[in-house]
Amino acid sequence: MERSVLSSQDPGLDRDQAIRNEYDRLCELIERHDWISFDIYDTALLRNVLFPSDIFELVGLKLQIPHFKKKRIKAEAEARRRSRREDIHLDEIYDVLGGIIGREESLRARQVELETEEEFTTANRFIKRVYDYAVSQNKRILFISDMYLPEDFLTRLLIQNGYERFEKLWVSNRIGLSKGTGSIYPHIKQISEINGRWLHIGDNRVADVDNAAKHQITAYHYESVRKHADLAGRFTLRQSIMKAIQINIAETTEGLSYWERFGIETVSSLFYGFMTWLVGQLKGKKRIYFLSRDGYLPYRLYRLLAEHLDGLPEPVYLYASRRAYQVPNALNMDLQAALELLTAYNPALGQKLTLGEILDNLRLERQKYAHLLAEYGFSDYKDEIRNEHDRRRAQRFLKAIFPDIAAQLKTETEMLLQYLREKGFEEQDEIHVMDVGWGGSTQKALKDITGKRVFGYYFGTTENVYPEIATDTKGYAFHLGKPYKFRKKIMRNVMMYEFIFSAPHGSLIGFSKKNGKIIPILKDTEQNERVVQAIQEIQTGVLKIFPQYIAYQEYLKGLKPEECLKDYFDFIDHKRHEDLLAFSQLTGSVAIGGSLCTQKYVTVVSKEEYHRNKKEVLKQISRNLWPNALIVEGMRYWEKKSLQLILNKWLFAWQSFGFLSKLKKAVRHPGKAFRYIWIRLGK
Repeated sequence: MERSVLSSQDPGLDRDQAIRNEYDRLCELIERHDWISFDIYDTALLRNVLFPSDIFELVGLKLQIPHFKKKRIKAEAEARRRSRREDIHLDEIYDVLGGIIGREESLRARQVELETEEEFTTANRFIKRVYDYAVSQNKRILFISDMYLPEDFLTRLLIQNGYERFEKLWVSNRIGLSKGTGSIYPHIKQISEINGRWLHIGDNRVADVDNAAKHQITAYHYESVRKHADLAGRFTLRQSIMKAIQINIAETTEGLSYWERFGIETVSSLFYGFMTWLVGQLKGKKRIYFLSRDGYLPYRLYRLLAEHLDGLPEPVYLYASRRAYQVPNALNMDLQAALELLTAYNPALGQKLTLGEILDNLRLERQKYAHLLAEYGFSDYKDEIRNEHDRRRAQRFLKAIFPDIAAQLKTETEMLLQYLREKGFEEQDEIHVMDVGWGGSTQKALKDITGKRVFGYYFGTTENVYPEIATDTKGYAFHLGKPYKFRKKIMRNVMMYEFIFSAPHGSLIGFSKKNGKIIPILKDTEQNERVVQAIQEIQTGVLKIFPQYIAYQEYLKGLKPEECLKDYFDFIDHKRHEDLLAFSQLTGSVAIGGSLCTQKYVTVVSKEEYHRNKKEVLKQISRNLWPNALIVEGMRYWEKKSLQLILNKWLFAWQSFGFLSKLKKAVRHPGKAFRYIWIRLGK
């Protein structure tokens, strides 16, 4: 008889490859053994809550019994203290609990606990595949559990979750013997007359592995999926449900890419919170327009929710962009405001802008205006606009040719209006749009161009929302800049949020007309296939998990933004090496329209380059789309940890400098300082 202890741990492998290798290893072991036994909870079956005691909290909520969870835990501890057997039965627990909450109430709670266990129990996809292989090899299969739940109940759970073929279920509370002491193994051998080779698979290092091995049973340690996840901190019950669903899918499903796991584990809770909030805002409305590209995934998720919720407004996906809506709206601005819009760029993200790019965006022929370059201080269309002085020169140039600009924008406005008519705008008394945020500029453009009242629903809105539309906007994570703590965290990493709200199609840069119909013109401004692939796979992951959230929507009611934002907040702050590597392959557009100006999410440098040019590297990473994200190739683990400390100190110093600068300004301008603090305090 083979006597061995095997482990599923191999931290050097990525998760998907580790799952594949573990499955192959277990199949090899199954082929070499006659009897195969499985532990039940945390092995064959999983709960869609993080901790078993969360079931008790759900029971208390259902029955409205104050502090039920605490009372249930206390009753179990007392039942174990009284018992002389190796394990106890659910009835023994509820006999004690009856003395605490009353006999009739305890009988009702016992039934509800069983119903809740059943509702929140799911098959472990990975172990189910292993079990199916054992069945296909005609192995003799057992299930063994140290558990207080009744044997007939556990049998039903196994069958409901696809474990239909097994010879016997052994439960500690039924026979009074347990894996915890090891006494159950020789008993099973004797009763079942096991003479062949026996493989036991379970998650408990002592009960399932060490104690089985002591009785000459091949013991395989299947590490609990919970141990693969970072579960630091406290979790509300709603977070417990969502996080458990994430782990149970991501850690037991083979074939998931990095980005699918990212969608499942990191951003799916954010999207569920946002979408359920959005649905709550839309009651009684007739139609909701999801603006591209930010509305692409929300549009698909909304349609999933609509299959389970009655009375939702009709969803329409509307191609939109700053270039196609805001630029034509320059005709509704005074001349200086229009020129400010046409020359806007973001040097903080490393965006570069040339006069030639401005003309290209406006679809004006460069050659026609070449004779004006020198007059306004330009030597070539490739001259970069580097500062405010350059920008003013560019504005004077554009002012000189503004009649041509106005004619072009008038044509674009006419096509935009026809496109909006084709999408049903004329049928609506008021327009409702969804976008990621931040200042409501597209909403403002729609209002100005159509003359209709437009309501906007956003992931977040800053305090800079146009005054004319401020009362017609609503923000989920933060609204009009409040709460400031969320506004600060999100806007500091704004491109990380733009990324997850993106779409696997190009940006809208304008419209054309074909056979009397308006056709959107899309352009891949990133020109990076990895970006499109990442977006597609992220959305596949979110769409994969969403039906699971919907199945528990009654328990997820009342989700607060902070409960849903935490996963992505933590991801961005932690900057794990694996995540930095994945994002280092991506780039993002930081310009309006068809400009190809892109920026990196993560800076990658050699160890030598980092030490030789540290100041420039630190300057560069501050402009990354994932701010301060850096990989130094060739660094050892302890050096990476030291580097992170250096970066944290540098960031702290930078922020402190900003604080000192603001303090000096506050001394000079106390009135402005008071108003600033008043706004930040949310007054």
